[in-house]
Amino acid sequence: MNLIRKQVYKNLLRNKGYIAVLFLVVLLTSFMYYFVEFSVDKNTTNLQSYVTEQQREQFRFQVRSDVDEAKVIDQLGQDYVLEARSIKKISDGDQKYFFINKTDHFNLPYIKTGRLPITESEIALSPEFMQSNHIELGQSLTIEDTTYTITGSFYLPDYEVFIPFGDIQQDYDSATFAIVTPKVYEKYTGKEELYFAGRVKADDDIEIEAKLAALKGNSAFSYMAQTNEITSHSQLQTGLDSNKILAHTFLLIIGLISLFLYYMFYKRFMMLHKQEFGCYKALGFTSLQISSVLVRFSLLIAAVGTLAGLVLGFFGSSILLQLYSSSYSFPYLTRGIDVSSFCYGVVLVIAATVLVTYIAVIQFMTQDGYSLLNNVDKTQNMSGATAVANKIANLLPPRWRLPVRVVLRKWNTLLLSALTILIVSTLFITSNSLYISSGTIIDAQTAGRSYEYDVTYDSYQQDQESLRVSRMYYLKEPIQIIQNERQIPVTIVGLDTQGSLLNLYNLKNDLIQLDHVNGVVISQGISELYGIGKGEALQFILDRKHLSANVADIVMNGDTNTIYLDKEELATKLGIASDMHSGELSNEYKHDASSSVVTAKEKRAIIENNSVSNRSSAVINQILGAVIGCLLLYIVVMLNFQDRTQDMVILRLLGYKPREINRLLVDVYRPMFVILYVFMSPIAIYISAQIHRLISIQTSDYIPFSTNGWFIMLAIVLIMLLYSLVVFFFKRKTYVWVRNEPIDISH
Repeated sequence: MNLIRKQVYKNLLRNKGYIAVLFLVVLLTSFMYYFVEFSVDKNTTNLQSYVTEQQREQFRFQVRSDVDEAKVIDQLGQDYVLEARSIKKISDGDQKYFFINKTDHFNLPYIKTGRLPITESEIALSPEFMQSNHIELGQSLTIEDTTYTITGSFYLPDYEVFIPFGDIQQDYDSATFAIVTPKVYEKYTGKEELYFAGRVKADDDIEIEAKLAALKGNSAFSYMAQTNEITSHSQLQTGLDSNKILAHTFLLIIGLISLFLYYMFYKRFMMLHKQEFGCYKALGFTSLQISSVLVRFSLLIAAVGTLAGLVLGFFGSSILLQLYSSSYSFPYLTRGIDVSSFCYGVVLVIAATVLVTYIAVIQFMTQDGYSLLNNVDKTQNMSGATAVANKIANLLPPRWRLPVRVVLRKWNTLLLSALTILIVSTLFITSNSLYISSGTIIDAQTAGRSYEYDVTYDSYQQDQESLRVSRMYYLKEPIQIIQNERQIPVTIVGLDTQGSLLNLYNLKNDLIQLDHVNGVVISQGISELYGIGKGEALQFILDRKHLSANVADIVMNGDTNTIYLDKEELATKLGIASDMHSGELSNEYKHDASSSVVTAKEKRAIIENNSVSNRSSAVINQILGAVIGCLLLYIVVMLNFQDRTQDMVILRLLGYKPREINRLLVDVYRPMFVILYVFMSPIAIYISAQIHRLISIQTSDYIPFSTNGWFIMLAIVLIMLLYSLVVFFFKRKTYVWVRNEPIDISH
């Protein structure tokens, strides 16, 4: 048995290049899976523990101003634990401080360092703000001429993303949450948001869901949201869930490619060494003994490759952890995987590799010794591939006939080539679109805007007719789109059509006149994510009333998840006077305690900050596309090389030079790749667009898909460059082969 093992291994190791590729594809499969999974499993567990330990709210709400708040709270107290939450925004120069009250029952602050304030001269801040501004414990901080001592830093379980209630997302470079004593909190004047946070008095999940659902229809609420609807503490869980799906997608797609390559290699290896295996059977070795040698070889490659991928994935996951750290305020970001993930990425991959190897080998081992020794191919006469290849080749000029026959007679290589083009082009197109999506969003959400300040008020304000020239009034309300028995939270905005600081354009870049629109216009994100088209009826809930409107057009430059209509029409639906507004666009700074101001610069900074993950994903896709492209192209050329070695020697004896042999037998796939790309690029574009749509739905954040003709041309150039790189090494190998390989034309 040792003798046969040594001989088989010797033959296997003659294919060092192919063996290296088999090792690398298994390593890549494991690495890409664990690269993502190491940043997901442990943090998912940590997040659940964090939510439980800090008693994070299950819902939050505000009571209508025309309702007796104390009575409502007293009634809800029978089934829910409630606690008031307040945030006051204090601006001091370029810095913004969001004072937040310390709760006693839930949403408990997690103390990272130090302690919370005890005296009126103390303050605690967010750790990200302290790190960004190089602030240490014990240092002094001055706010509006009052100096405080920093006693600690803390995380808030209900604000894992820095989006203070009633405000936009903030940057820790210039803003922070702060906890002070109640007396200091009352001392300052600023825009204050008040709401109630709550948890259900129940332990059974079904009962909790039922009681949360009961809150939705409470007419006393002006606002109500469950934890999965609150962006400030649902994005981390959404991101972890999305990355888990991404990890399994990597494992499935790259794993299937790996198994396909293993099958192709062993099938080719068995065909090239059929006579040797026939000798082994003639010497008395059983099919199982011979197969076990090859299976153990695959087992060794797969085991080493998957474990190496696991180790590399462990270290590589630090990249994603850094992205998490820059995006989320969470104290327990660590690396780790579950037992099930180890089984998926190591045990399952090894088992699948061994199984595919056995399937490829046993097809030959079931043949009798005579068939193997005489190199009988039972399917050779039954195949119509040769006849088809000859018919097609005869239609072409003489100089192209041989290369075309070479390509078309090997349908498995042709299929692998098509798959290679599809995968690589999809990755390149996806990465390009992800990379430029931030620019697309910025362009869309800055086009048609000629204002510097967006001011929102706590209550409705009266329009001032004399200021309509320099300002643009609007009404803004949260609504829920009703689609297939689910409610999708979005925003509806009524714009004053007499203003000109915001002009909306449709997908044809035509100006939309809202006062001439019959119905509403929706953002491109809503249209593409939820499949709502122009001319369809839109069902939605506004102020607890079920309404319907016609979708008159799609807005190209609207805010994400936003519906637009004329302000007067929205005022009518709300049952208020038509000359009332809840916000205004202006080029004049106006700020008081009852308003919140967002500058155009701040809005752009938020969009750019949110684009970091898209650009990181783009880089990952580009690297992945290049690596997979090189590996698959290498396999394609190697399969052709292995099939044509004897042909190369014969052509050399007939007087062909190595350059001519390369042109006939090695370079034949260059024009074929171009033709395949023409057919595969539309499929790749469609797949890439669907990937964007699925990511947008999973993250509730619209990522527009975009590409152009120039990049489509660039993609095939990149593919051909990869192909040229691979072929360069084979041409040298071809020259050596045709000089030194002995001729064997016995079969």
